[in-house]
Amino acid sequence: MNICEHLTDTAKLLPNKTAIVFEGQDFSYAQLNTLSAAAAQQLLASDVTPGDRIAIQLGNVPAFVVWYYAVLRVGGIAVALSTRLAGEEIDFMATDCGAKVLIAPDSQPIADGNLPNIVQHTFFVSDDASQCNSEPLSSNDSALPIPHSALPDDAALILYTSG
Repeated sequence: MNICEHLTDTAKLLPNKTAIVFEGQDFSYAQLNTLSAAAAQQLLASDVTPGDRIAIQLGNVPAFVVWYYAVLRVGGIAVALSTRLAGEEIDFMATDCGAKVLIAPDSQPIADGNLPNIVQHTFFVSDDASQCNSEPLSSNDSALPIPHSALPDDAALILYTSG
């Protein structure tokens, strides 16, 4: 079972039920599922394969939820990074975990020259997950199947802590 199936199953059972509320805007399970499928398509188009590490440096915003599920949908390993990290800390963690992709807020883009060499693709996303690299995040198919069925011992998340 892939953890993303919790979202896809709930979106089928309770599509119009509110999943999250952000700054007065409700996001239904169906909306989150559709956005997650669109984000997964972006990752697949960037040659992300099962087991690839995807660094997510987003705050407590809907985009974090959307991209977290997108990473899991394609069998990637989400690497949650604090939004308070300095450039050298991002470089260390991205290099240490082998991050292939970095997902960051579009409100504070990182200069490409400051990215670790290991990062092959960067996605700058809006807080509400409607934009990716200044383009609308849209999916040709909101029912994008989960292409990777995780095994019980597959990693899903890497967390760096200050402790």
